Amino acid sequence: DHSAAQRPGTTVMDYAAMDAAMEASIKLFPAKTIGRGNQTLAPKVLVDGTKEFALTAAISDWEVSPGKVVKAWTYNGQVPGPEIRVDVGDKVRVVLTNHLPMGTDVHFHGFDMPFAMDGVSPITQDLVKVNGTFTYEFTATKPAVGMYHAHHHGQTQVPNGLFGAFYVGDM
Repeated sequence: DHSAAQRPGTTVMDYAAMDAAMEASIKLFPAKTIGRGNQTLAPKVLVDGTKEFALTAAISDWEVSPGKVVKAWTYNGQVPGPEIRVDVGDKVRVVLTNHLPMGTDVHFHGFDMPFAMDGVSPITQDLVKVNGTFTYEFTATKPAVGMYHAHHHGQTQVPNGLFGAFYVGDM
């Protein structure tokens, strides 16, 4: 019986050292950094009661640990992106503006969405091109703990920072 670390052609790793390094890095936090992610985004309440949220996707300087700044892909300059909270029955509008160097979209997890608002370009919507905008509109129909994230080139955009929490109602 050979473990993956002992198979021919693989590198034997020092897992105890990896565990110790991970534990040491975790003990450094919470660390004071310049930015704070997951800050609650206040909606603009429209005349008809719709709660409108503005999200801007852009590459921003983000301090990941004291003194270490990276180019993160952010919503509103945050990683994770801003927290969005609405109530059951609310009409919701999310206006996405894209200032990334490539197209993007926003996919919502944990919610019943109209097909055209599902955020999977080019299937449910057109790609939001550089400097373009797209408006997502739906009604929050039941309590949910969900998330939103870029779907287009998600393998690049999500790990670089394009994701956030979305709550409907009280949990």
